[in-house]
Amino acid sequence: MGESITLTCDMDSTLTSYWGYYKWYRDKMEIRKDKIYTIISATAMHSGDYTCTYKASSTSYKSDPFTLEVSNDVFSDPEINKDPHQLTLGAPMTLTCATRLAPSRSGTELQFAFYRNGQKIQEFGKSNQYRVKSIKLYHSGDHTCEVGTATDNVRKTSQKLNIKIEAVALSAALNLLKMCLLPRAPISTGPLRPGAPMTLTCATRLAPYKLGTELQVAFYRNGEKVQEFGKSNQYRVKSSKLYHSGDYTCEVRTATDSVRKISQKLNIKIEGTMARPVISLTPNWGKIFTGESVTLTCNVGFSEQDKQKYYWYKDKQKISKSEKTFKIQSAITDDSGFYQCQTRSSGFSDPITLDVRNNDFILQAPNSVYEGDYLKLECNKKTKYSDFSPRFYHRDKLLQSDSGSNFHLDNAETSDSGTYRCTYNYYYGDYYEDSANVTVQELFSIPHISVSPNPLTLGADTTLTCDTSLALLRADTELEFAFYRNGKMVQGFRTSNTYRIKILDWDLLGNYTCDAITSTRSVKKTSRRSNIKIAVMFLK
Repeated sequence: MGESITLTCDMDSTLTSYWGYYKWYRDKMEIRKDKIYTIISATAMHSGDYTCTYKASSTSYKSDPFTLEVSNDVFSDPEINKDPHQLTLGAPMTLTCATRLAPSRSGTELQFAFYRNGQKIQEFGKSNQYRVKSIKLYHSGDHTCEVGTATDNVRKTSQKLNIKIEAVALSAALNLLKMCLLPRAPISTGPLRPGAPMTLTCATRLAPYKLGTELQVAFYRNGEKVQEFGKSNQYRVKSSKLYHSGDYTCEVRTATDSVRKISQKLNIKIEGTMARPVISLTPNWGKIFTGESVTLTCNVGFSEQDKQKYYWYKDKQKISKSEKTFKIQSAITDDSGFYQCQTRSSGFSDPITLDVRNNDFILQAPNSVYEGDYLKLECNKKTKYSDFSPRFYHRDKLLQSDSGSNFHLDNAETSDSGTYRCTYNYYYGDYYEDSANVTVQELFSIPHISVSPNPLTLGADTTLTCDTSLALLRADTELEFAFYRNGKMVQGFRTSNTYRIKILDWDLLGNYTCDAITSTRSVKKTSRRSNIKIAVMFLK
């Protein structure tokens, strides 16, 4: 299986002619018209009885059948084993991936890889063993091994082997682990507001006979580490942002890393209230044909949307709509106008324009576009011709059309704002044209890097914070942050917007910058430089 096979249909040269041709059959089904039939990578489906024929004028010849059997049994199904059978913390462990080559394939080179809970823990290599010098609790899980030929033609995976690491002698060192939010009041009164301080505390108790054990604590948000292991059991946020929302856990370990325990998840929701609502359209077109439908939505605070009372206005006149959304089922030209909404606890939204056209030809552009969005323009004609291929222009510069009536940009930038135009010339002299204004809004502001404390003294614990603000309609966009010193990355991208260091060496001084980037990597912005200096203190 996986090998290359070539079958050749040989004929006596005295019986062939220029006009003759060959055919190949598998199990009496025609598969190819050629003298030579090559299978690049054989599989079981290629097994069967093969015959070939040669035909010239009225003369035809047929070969005897040839049986081809493609077998997958280059080697047996692998089996994963552990040693020793009883596993304990701190002890060594060896996993072995056992398989047997078929006698006829004894010279085949095999490679082995190992996985825990579906994640690769050892890359493919010649060794069929995975060794752990000192077992930790996180080594627990479902383990499998995979075997493949060196040419990667055949691969097989073992059954799962569940490994459970039991903490025998040291399990009592951490007999309780839980997580709480300080101060406790926000848990009962509702979600935290942006800008409010937040402190997470990882609380645990040592067993009485282990009171001298040194512990270290780390914190995670949505599975990603936001604070490295250290002696502090608290994670502090001076000014919470919307992206601080998520499932938090903490992990405690002994200083020797012989015992680890993880808390249950604590869901934290940072919710912002919009002083002014924002209207969105679905579909996101500011211009539509008569007869089409559109839904208007009044976007306000995240947790309070269902509790609000809504008021809608068209051309500054109140209309009889009181829900968060309302749908114009079959639009008429009288539905055109400026729409606004408000709630009992907010001001008026900015007006949004809906343009309902009774024309035969319109250019549709999204009403709301942000940096990094997929920007699509659609030139529509109610009665389309078979060759309807309009032309698109941006600031009077001809653009390349996608296919037919669409033009798109995968990753919109603010420079893509401006007036777009669509034109169409029909053979019989008909000319159509329409335009639309597009504004690509800023997704988030240029980040600002700050240093605390300021000024610094040698030996001080220092926190660098990368701050930015998301657009209101995109407040749930997940951002990641990275930090640089003198242009060299010192902390890779992660959801935490802080970088903590202890200034013990003059080499840590310099120009620091930070990057903010969307999790999709579509928008990235860099802060201005911040020069870290030390306030030198002299002893008298």
